[in-house]
Amino acid sequence: MRALIIGTEHVIGDILKLYLKEDYEVLDYKTSEFNLLKWDHLVSTIGKINPQVVFFCQHVEDPFKTINPKVELARDTLDGIRNLAQGAARFDAKLVLISSESVFDGKKPYPQPYFEDDRTSPTTSGGQVKLESEIAALENSMDFIIIRAGWVYHPLGEDFVKEILRKALSSQDGIISLPSNRFGSPTLSYRIAMQLKKLLQEDSKGIYHCTSEGYCSVAEAGRFILKTLNLNVEVLEYEETEDSKEIDPGNWILENKNLKAESINIMPFWTEDLGSFLRRYGERLLSSLKV
Repeated sequence: MRALIIGTEHVIGDILKLYLKEDYEVLDYKTSEFNLLKWDHLVSTIGKINPQVVFFCQHVEDPFKTINPKVELARDTLDGIRNLAQGAARFDAKLVLISSESVFDGKKPYPQPYFEDDRTSPTTSGGQVKLESEIAALENSMDFIIIRAGWVYHPLGEDFVKEILRKALSSQDGIISLPSNRFGSPTLSYRIAMQLKKLLQEDSKGIYHCTSEGYCSVAEAGRFILKTLNLNVEVLEYEETEDSKEIDPGNWILENKNLKAESINIMPFWTEDLGSFLRRYGERLLSSLKV
């Protein structure tokens, strides 16, 4: 089995590159290394590689806006994804697209989760790019998996776990402030790769939410992280507003409805994976973040 992964500069692309090597011959590229706009070149390349599955990995938004890259809705991006979907279909390869919670508006009454068939209504440029990418995949591929994830953390790179630890380590009075009105499900990157592998094994098709079970606020996640690592730092809760520069308030909880309907959901409760992650990598993270 051969897999083509585009977007390994992003967290999920990076972990897929490592995880799938157990069962696939993996060929991987950063997005900038694979020209999606030149149709003849794209078709020729996919034909030579002859993959059974093609992944297009995008950035999954972090609760802290300062960590998220600036994204603009560019026609080139959407044309590229459309070309990739058509190219994969030409060679009977399954297309896997990584999307995120940002295709929704975050205004669903808490604690009701978003389901795969809920109305999409992105409020950010990044969310609009994700939605347009999904539409391009849906319209141009007969065999596809679209994964929506959120609040992803990973041993490397920037994410909300490291941002909370950075705040704690730099606090002069042993107190940090975190919002109580943004909700989601912290999700381990490696677990998403495991769930994707399960979907491929079952030859599944469609849109799937893929986050840890349960949910929390950013403040609750912060308390759990600090307690697990035995950091004597207090978390003060406050409420963000719509014009916040750090974190968008709202409900970003996703329900893995389709995974459960197919009896293939392997996502654990959020504290299980996050606790294991912190026990394994906590000392290394603290050492790298100390100021």
